Parts: sequence; structure tokens; C-alpha cells
Amino acid sequence: MKLAALIPALDCSATVSEVVRGTLREVEHALVVDDGSSDDTAAAAVAAGARVLRHGSTLGKGAALLTGLRALASGGWSHAVTIDGDGQHLPTEIPKLRGEAAAHPGAVILGARFDRSGAAGVNRFGNDFADWWVRWAAGQPIADTQCGFRVYPIDATLALDAVGSR
Repeated sequence: MKLAALIPALDCSATVSEVVRGTLREVEHALVVDDGSSDDTAAAAVAAGARVLRHGSTLGKGAALLTGLRALASGGWSHAVTIDGDGQHLPTEIPKLRGEAAAHPGAVILGARFDRSGAAGVNRFGNDFADWWVRWAAGQPIADTQCGFRVYPIDATLALDAVGSR
């Protein structure tokens, strides 16, 4: 398994440097996709050691993920660990996801935030609502369906021909 980090970011200039530096302690390559930020997100990510691709305007997290997955695939990476640029995930947890991905190389591995108390009320409601529906549809418990801390098998994910915008 050849694992790289994919960090979608929008207006994360205050946090992305720490995320990139922490991530690069766990993986050898970090790609930030700046989704049309109006601040210095791209410059901060480059200064911290990331490769950066930038959307000229905000296209949405799904589009940022697809841009990053395609770029990583062309670079020969087999898996991408996604970690949000706003600092809500701990890069020190990457080895746990890597271990699960190594054991299940064709699966999407989902991280889970056990404390969502810092999220806005409307976001917590939306997350809880989505969790309930996904649990119901999947017929099994899934702790945090909206968590952006995941490992994707790149080729299998791109083969889905998903469309991501907004």
C-alpha cells in the first residue's frame, strides 16, 4: 500500500500549516487541494511542505477530493488518507487508519469523531440525521458518517465515476 495524504481546504490559513506538518510526520506526501480560498491557505500549505493544487473558485469538498484523488493516482499512490485542513482531525491517528486499510485494502476506512461538541448546533443536527439514515440504509452501525478522516483505495474510488460539486 502506497499511502499519501489528501487535504481538502477552504479558508484554512490559520490551521492548514499545523495539519500539513503533523500529517507529514505520518506519511511521506501531502497534497492540499485549496478549493478557491479567499485567504492564504495555499501559501501556508506550501510553506509547511505540501504540494498544492488550487481551484480558481469554490467547487465544493467533493470536487476537491476528486481533484486530489486524480492527481494522486497519476503520481502512483494506491491509497489516500483524507484529513480536513481545519484541524478537526488528529494526524497522529493516521497510523490507526493505515493499519485498517492494510488489513482491508479494497475498503474505504472511516474515522470517527467521538466528541462533536465543538461543532455548531446545526452541523451536529445534520451529522446526527445523516448518521441515522446511513445506519438505517446500511443495516449496521456507523459511528460518524460525515467524518472527513478516511482512507480511500484510489483506483477503486475513481472507478465509481462519482461527480462531486457542491
